Amino acid sequence: MIYERMYRIKTTSKGKKRNRARCPWIVRIPEHKGSARMIHVGSYRTKELAEEAKRQAFEDRGDHRSVRPSNLTIRDLFERWHKANTAKLEGKSCDRYKQLLEAYALPIIGNFNADDLAPIHVSDILTAAATRPRIRCRKGEAGTPLGPRTQQYLFRALHRMLRWGKKRRLVRENVAADLERPEVPRRNARVFQAEEVARILDIARREPTLGAFVTLAATTAARRAELAAITWRDVDLERGVLHVRQSFSQSRARGTYLKEGTKNGSQRDVPLAPQAVAALRAQRDAQSVRRLDGGDFVFADANGNAIPLDELSKAFARIAKRAQVQGSLHTLRHSAVSLMLRGGTDAVTVAAIAGHKSSTTTLTMYAHVLSGAREEAILGLASSIAEARRKVAQ
Repeated sequence: MIYERMYRIKTTSKGKKRNRARCPWIVRIPEHKGSARMIHVGSYRTKELAEEAKRQAFEDRGDHRSVRPSNLTIRDLFERWHKANTAKLEGKSCDRYKQLLEAYALPIIGNFNADDLAPIHVSDILTAAATRPRIRCRKGEAGTPLGPRTQQYLFRALHRMLRWGKKRRLVRENVAADLERPEVPRRNARVFQAEEVARILDIARREPTLGAFVTLAATTAARRAELAAITWRDVDLERGVLHVRQSFSQSRARGTYLKEGTKNGSQRDVPLAPQAVAALRAQRDAQSVRRLDGGDFVFADANGNAIPLDELSKAFARIAKRAQVQGSLHTLRHSAVSLMLRGGTDAVTVAAIAGHKSSTTTLTMYAHVLSGAREEAILGLASSIAEARRKVAQ
């Protein structure tokens, strides 16, 4: 039972005075199932906190009937989870989770009661995804099962949905928590060599707008969606700093839209190399005076609108073809990170520049780059010891 106490009585030197209750929402529950005796749980500032306390109290007592509907199915849980997380998840991630769960999970467990779900059911879903022909195919994929990375994505969607339901007392447990997620074979990121990057930049300089874009991509390790979203107020040419505050995202429901923060939801400041500052100054001078109010996009079309992401990728593909290199615009980001690591920059600093969640991500993705550095470190150590021994012998 939850009821609202509007006032509390306070005795003062001038008599009794009614004040607004500081914690007006009172929670009481039956002492045990079927009992008429009520026990006091607590007082809370808001009704939402009181509802949560009530659910927790029933959970602690072991009575789940008052916590969630007895006929809740996995399909109902999915609909609640997707609706609650549509605004929180990255656009593409939300679309992909929905697509995979509707194609592979809900046909098998959609009508299950939430309390009847077991780890074996999740395992059956993953087995079917790994052995049966995929339901939705791209060109050239017909007849093949889901790849390891997509299987891992399906598992992640199930795990997140069940974890969300457990936190809200909609399911008793997250049955996916004890299962091992599908393994994905590690693939080394494709990178350009320093000479190839130099050829790309040399050709890009001849492009009126994309020259500055490619120079910035090669020297900041920023993502395509981040660079396309920067405005002149994000660029401090005097200090040589780029403020990465927003980025573009894509989803089927909303198309391409601008959002605060980056892929990880964070913001960061990236130092600008001298050639990047020079390229941005030239870009600013090339734009009309009416778009120097500090709010327009740095890389814009004639109408001041941001250049679409696909057009940026296609333009870079033409530049790469002329430079006789193979790789995408994202390869340029991998190359920048790789060159920084090979140059001796520590992983923590590289992660901060590239916008990785942690240095662990950097070390995992670019372990192959650091393998040569480890060998050089051992050779340097051995050389130092040998030099010291020669000095002692003299």
